[in-house]
Amino acid sequence: QLFKLEIMEQEGGAKEIRRVTAYALFLIPPPLVLGKDIEFLVFLVVTAWINDRVCVLTLA
Repeated sequence: QLFKLEIMEQEGGAKEIRRVTAYALFLIPPPLVLGKDIEFLVFLVVTAWINDRVCVLTLA
């Protein structure tokens, strides 16, 4: 599946990222939360944290 990545500036920081991550994990079907898919998600979250931004994943 394809995902659209939206980077938005937020004041919340890590707390918002955790919330969005939980939401993204809820949207992703269980088979996709394995292997490189979860690594990709972690990469996006870490990148967002480094940039002090929130990474929002939505189904493309």
